[in-house]
Amino acid sequence: MKIPHTRASRMLVLLAVALALPAAEAWSAGYEKATTWSGRYVGIGGAAASIASGSEAIYFNPAGLAGTERAEASLNLSPTFAQLEGKMPSYSPNAQFSVEGNRKMAPVAGTTAAYPVSDRFSVGLGFYVVGGMKAFYEDVSFQAIAPWATLTPTVKADLEITEFALGTAYQLTPRWKIGAAWRVVDVNTDFSTAKMILTNGVPVLRNIHFEGMSDTRYDGVRLGVQYQAPDDRWGFGAVWRNEVAFEARGKTSGVFQAPVGGIQTLPGGTASIKNVLPQQFSLGFYYRETPELTLLAEYSWTEYSANRVLDVTGNLGPTSLDTSGDITQNWCNVSNIRLGAEYTGFGPWALRAGYVYTTRATPSDQARATFSVPGHGHTFTLGVGRSLRERVEINAALEYSFASGRGSNAADGITEGSFRSDAVVLHTGAMYRF
Repeated sequence: MKIPHTRASRMLVLLAVALALPAAEAWSAGYEKATTWSGRYVGIGGAAASIASGSEAIYFNPAGLAGTERAEASLNLSPTFAQLEGKMPSYSPNAQFSVEGNRKMAPVAGTTAAYPVSDRFSVGLGFYVVGGMKAFYEDVSFQAIAPWATLTPTVKADLEITEFALGTAYQLTPRWKIGAAWRVVDVNTDFSTAKMILTNGVPVLRNIHFEGMSDTRYDGVRLGVQYQAPDDRWGFGAVWRNEVAFEARGKTSGVFQAPVGGIQTLPGGTASIKNVLPQQFSLGFYYRETPELTLLAEYSWTEYSANRVLDVTGNLGPTSLDTSGDITQNWCNVSNIRLGAEYTGFGPWALRAGYVYTTRATPSDQARATFSVPGHGHTFTLGVGRSLRERVEINAALEYSFASGRGSNAADGITEGSFRSDAVVLHTGAMYRF
């Protein structure tokens, strides 16, 4: 039996889009990982708002640019290896099955530079990754529930959010610093989904692709302040960034397969997706227990509740996505609680350790195989740094993070079960003072 092409494509699209959209960071929450890059600051769990200095401060707290003694540049590489496990829905609860994603490497990196214009005034710039994901389920076989299904699709959400920043900072007094950065945010994503559905009582496997989706926004800012006690025994820092709305545009395509008729191609089209990288506020403190031992704590709050719906417009062939494509997110605000310690009692060496507790962004009733896990996350880091003469500093940190939880999906009424994710990251960084 062959399903009429136009009617099939229309019915398939209406059901397909709900699972086709990009998800959050697979191993954390929202569009951002608990830690991103920096061989130095990841070692303390990213609790850098109070102590960030030099060129990397343009990302962690632009106020830390002030006081830069000489021009410097840094390069950080953080290859991230992440994996997900979740439920792939079919046309009935009994037909869903668990899938384990392929562990993929995300080339997370950041490069920054700073220049002291005067003793109190400094400028800086940077280009770095701020968010994204690598959720890949390659060659997924549906033959366990549909022996006739020779189509083995790839289900993925490949998202990258990068940022170019230009900042400045001023030291108001020996104790107070303020800073600001202009952020250009670039979003790029490709994603696809596969699902077994019923069309007129006939099981149909469909695979939908959204390709080359991108957008660049120029309205981002980051503001920061730092305070240092007179004896430098303690201090604090605060950072705020604004919300940046984006509308990624690209192409659509797809294929489907029924029990009879083989694999058929759906007509292509164009589409756009609207969402936001939400505002964020961080407040951090440091305390020097001894001249060699520094303890750090930081709280970060990100307003992911602003992401209520993924707004989709466009078409797949003759089928409009304008009214059928919107996807409910109902994400939750995300909190990151960071704890860190740094010990510098071994000459040119610095030893670091950190922990981050991350609350979930995905509510338990909106779980998807390519969304972030509907559960809280944990991140553990160990780091080391060494100064080489006066001009060079090298840093490295090892990170392991994971999250797990049970969830369902109110939209399809089928997805239900356990979800988990984990990631291993090697953070490296080098800084050179001119």
